[in-house]
Amino acid sequence: MSLNKLVYISFFLFVLNSGCVQNSATGTRQLVLLDTQQEEDLGAREHPKVLKTFGGVYNSSELKEYVNELGNRLASVSEKPDLKWKFTVLDTPVVNAFALPGGYIYISRGLLALANDEAELASVIGHEIAHVTARHTAQRHAKETLSQVGVSILDLIVGQPI
Repeated sequence: MSLNKLVYISFFLFVLNSGCVQNSATGTRQLVLLDTQQEEDLGAREHPKVLKTFGGVYNSSELKEYVNELGNRLASVSEKPDLKWKFTVLDTPVVNAFALPGGYIYISRGLLALANDEAELASVIGHEIAHVTARHTAQRHAKETLSQVGVSILDLIVGQPI
């Protein structure tokens, strides 16, 4: 095996080992290549796209205030109480809720129309908060990056594109 191949494999193993951190939400070790600031930047960059895709922000200051208050109450007892959480009600009839890294939580007005009470809404918001605190986007990013690096290393070892 050539020296170049050994260097690439060593680098791959170093990244794999150094990127493993304890997840405060799950207690398990996970591979994460994005730091907290990069996650926040990613959420901020994608936020305008989400608003455009899902009809913008639902125009009800009373509902916005209610969802923010409930969301912040839940987030305050999460693994990331100091994160600046952003809760948005989207103006779409589609029944959906999702999260972006950096504390961006989205609830559609379609989902709100189906919620029977505050407990159901709190369950949905809590679920989305858990996606952020468990750093699911960062995990997915790490897996995709390592897959690409792995294929590149395999290309080098085999001597041709896979």
